[in-house]
Amino acid sequence: MKTTPLRVAPYTGMERDPGATAPASAAGRRRAGKTSTDARSKLNDPEARADAIARAAPFSARPRDVLLRLATAASIAGHRSGTTLLVGGQRCETITITVEGSVMASVLSPAGRRLIFNFDDAAYAYGLSPLVDGLVPPHDVMADGPVTVICMSFADIRGELERRPALWESIAVEVNRRGLGLNRQILQFVFDAPLVRAAALLLGMLAKSGKDGERGPVDIGFRLSQERLAELLGTSRQWATALVRDLSNAGIVEWRYAGVTVLDVQALRNLASTGIEATGQRSENLAGQWHVDPAKAPAAGAKRRAK
Repeated sequence: MKTTPLRVAPYTGMERDPGATAPASAAGRRRAGKTSTDARSKLNDPEARADAIARAAPFSARPRDVLLRLATAASIAGHRSGTTLLVGGQRCETITITVEGSVMASVLSPAGRRLIFNFDDAAYAYGLSPLVDGLVPPHDVMADGPVTVICMSFADIRGELERRPALWESIAVEVNRRGLGLNRQILQFVFDAPLVRAAALLLGMLAKSGKDGERGPVDIGFRLSQERLAELLGTSRQWATALVRDLSNAGIVEWRYAGVTVLDVQALRNLASTGIEATGQRSENLAGQWHVDPAKAPAAGAKRRAK
């Protein structure tokens, strides 16, 4: 397997065209629809709804009686792929918790440039900031495939907070945690080279799949088109294609039709470790200092072929 040394170039802001992932097959849509229907059926039980709510911060800190009251008043909904669950710039009066499927939180510029800053299939409560400050959310939340969600009105949540004001603390902690996470993302976008951010993104996907401890080859567990990669990194489609080519030529990943296999997890980890979150330095200062050892990459590729 032919490999080339991988160089980390400084970040260069680039305009991008909005992209979209390829539509799922008819069979895939039917399977996803059945899964969504099954999820809604299970949630007809208030106990099951309470368990689902408890999996999303900050509601994991709620006493059981509070969770059951919220679950009884909550509604369950299923949505098709592409449905907007929360509209940026519009008033929000509910907390939406994902139970099945994945959603993406993003901002869209007037020119049509989209940046995805949260892409999750785990239990996550959207609408928390408007609950606290009463302002309209600045971002959209959209279903990335069929999803099942639980919706709780602000009125019901505030009623419980009036009964137990101490529960505000868990909300404050979660809002602060999210603010710190957004601040880290901003630092990464400003200081980290796109190649470093791509490595950190892939490692994060491996971690979500519980595979970050493996050596490779290992599938990241998500379908990731180059269009979606561009949206997650805030780059152009052409820039994302160049990043994929660099990672593939270095023998770190194999990218086939939105299916991503990490051939060398340690090399990916080494690349991500040059980012500002890991080093406290600007990754562009490390440009030219980091490269993949070409002698090791062929072994990773051979390992992939033998599997």
